[in-house]
Amino acid sequence: MTRLNYLLGSLFILGSLTSSAQLNVQIKSGDRQICVNETITFSDSIVTGTPASYEWISTVASFSSSSSSSTAATFSGSGDVILKTVDGSSTFYDTVYITVNQLPIVTVSADYAVCCDAGSLSLNSNIVTPTGNPSTGGWSCTTYPNLVQGNVFYTANACALILSPARSISIYVTYTYTDPNTQCVNRDSMKVMVRSLHRTILLDKQYCQDIGPIQLDNDVVISPANTALGIPSWRCLDSNSNVNYFFADMLENRGSQSAPDWWLNVDESNYEIQNTDKDTLVLEFTYINQYGCSTKDTANMEIWRVPEIVFSTNRELCWDEGKISLNTLTGVNLTDGAWTIYDSTGFRLPSTLGGLTGDTINTLNSVPLTSASATPKRYLIRYHHIATGCPAQNDTTLTINPLPAV
Repeated sequence: MTRLNYLLGSLFILGSLTSSAQLNVQIKSGDRQICVNETITFSDSIVTGTPASYEWISTVASFSSSSSSSTAATFSGSGDVILKTVDGSSTFYDTVYITVNQLPIVTVSADYAVCCDAGSLSLNSNIVTPTGNPSTGGWSCTTYPNLVQGNVFYTANACALILSPARSISIYVTYTYTDPNTQCVNRDSMKVMVRSLHRTILLDKQYCQDIGPIQLDNDVVISPANTALGIPSWRCLDSNSNVNYFFADMLENRGSQSAPDWWLNVDESNYEIQNTDKDTLVLEFTYINQYGCSTKDTANMEIWRVPEIVFSTNRELCWDEGKISLNTLTGVNLTDGAWTIYDSTGFRLPSTLGGLTGDTINTLNSVPLTSASATPKRYLIRYHHIATGCPAQNDTTLTINPLPAV
């Protein structure tokens, strides 16, 4: 071999060795930590050389493109990822280690329901895990973001979203937690059902005191139509007097604790009217429906005094006295009522009196008795009073004696 050939051969070998040493292709970003189910992208970083082919190798990863310079990968666990590159005469390997971290355990309480009057709710009380209300967790509501601010659920705002005829709305809230050590994120959701309050409609009522017992649920409550589906209760807020004379036994539950049947007793033996004509009782009605949601309303109950008709005097008349005022004759205590001659067994026939004008009779128009001892001798007269709206009446007698025979 000539010296020239030897030198050329040496240069060829040296060139080959230099080319193999120059191929250096790294995996960008080096070792990494990811979370379960996370997809990451690998790409090459050419330091020297020109790779002709790529091969991504791992026993724990699945690659979207194992022969490209970059690829997406998913992992079944922690392990190595190897990038093999070849430039035609040499091969270069680079290895990185991928740590796959588990997601944090996040658990919230079971779904539950509240009523529209529950007030704002602290959602943190529903976190089961992690404990301690960590600062890297937070609540949200995707459908209605304004319902959740911080850890507070605004029940009243949710209630406003209930559209008739619906009686409730279901809101899903989500708790999201980030593990501060791994930065892995997990979340859990629960349903909050917000139930509307039952609509209550009560009637303000007027009663005469002699009305007798009043069945409140039937006589005063318009809605709910059937209070037996829930639990009704009543109490007195005011009796419109200087001293509250409303006593407990005026409200009477004739049912049971589980099926109440409330009555109001306002007769004279139970209640003494304090004002001249009427007292106004303010009653509060509370209704708890089958879901435990309660609502309240009030009704004004006017209790009118029933007039007492009293006759302070009376005397027997003679047939020739002429016009007589029955008001004056009987001394009746009320003068805005009306008189009638009442037809009753044992009394003279009304037709024999000869008429009644207002409160005035005329004895001369009556049919005289045949004798002072004739029977029946008296008329039954009745005084009606309806001016207050509470009818009252009282009866007395009228006697017109015949003139003595001369």
